[in-house]
Amino acid sequence: MFSYVNITLGLLTVICIGLLGSHIYLRRKIKRFMIGTDAKTYEEALVHIATRIQVLEKDRDILIEATNNLDTRLRKSITHTKMVRFNPFEDAGSNQSFAIGLLNEEGDGVVVSSLYARERMSVFAKPIQQHNSSHELTTEEYSVIQK
Repeated sequence: MFSYVNITLGLLTVICIGLLGSHIYLRRKIKRFMIGTDAKTYEEALVHIATRIQVLEKDRDILIEATNNLDTRLRKSITHTKMVRFNPFEDAGSNQSFAIGLLNEEGDGVVVSSLYARERMSVFAKPIQQHNSSHELTTEEYSVIQK
């Protein structure tokens, strides 16, 4: 029969095997945790990781600022260009006249139009603010802005 000594020895053996397995599992996790550092202690590894996180946060802040700067510059850059060709004189010529709208995202920019006739050619530029102009716009110029 089994005595209490044998049962106790069996339980201690099972507990030792469990602790050994747990030890091996934790060693592997710690080894993975320490990868990429020359640290000899956990504290050194944590300091190294914290330092790397601070560098990454600074880099992230720099990238966010650069992105915001680019967004601001892009909103002010000419991104919308449209052109319409037309014939201002029904009795003569063809679609040699044109109107070009050059606007940014906020609707600011310029509209340039050219009126072509056999005797002469005229070019006009009108400032645009928020899709409107303080100067009178022709139908073609207005249509270019709206497009």
